[in-house]
Amino acid sequence: MVDNDGPVRLTPSMIPNFNNFDVKDSSFFRQWRELPSPKEVKAQAEYQHRAGVGPDPRTDYSIPIPYVRPPPVVFEDMGLLIKWGRYVGISEALVLLALGRFLEGHVPVPEVYGWRTDGDEIFIYMEYVGTSHYVGSRFRELHGLFRDTGHVTMAI
Repeated sequence: MVDNDGPVRLTPSMIPNFNNFDVKDSSFFRQWRELPSPKEVKAQAEYQHRAGVGPDPRTDYSIPIPYVRPPPVVFEDMGLLIKWGRYVGISEALVLLALGRFLEGHVPVPEVYGWRTDGDEIFIYMEYVGTSHYVGSRFRELHGLFRDTGHVTMAI
């Protein structure tokens, strides 16, 4: 969707304006009928908390519940990562969706499958690629570019 001859145009009519949304043309819905419900996500979060596991092996997931900023939930068999909580916004999903659609092949972005609103919590459903795919390979690439400066900072 990138126009190499000019700027990328994003109009308001191209942006979904819903509290709950499924990206039905995403790869997720070719294999699965529906996204896990917020209740299922919270149950998986509880399981991951008790097991002390999560998507990033460098992080301690044994902090007490309720979370102020809960860690992402992974449904590995579905290739699914859910970022959720009171401080997550639908705008985050929209940015990832736009970047993925309009800069496809130019910027590595996890595919967004949809989002849900449950009270004051937002759930963003996206592609789970594991830490080695984006973090590891991208960090090595960036580190090679910036190692001469002695400063490497990366936001994940």
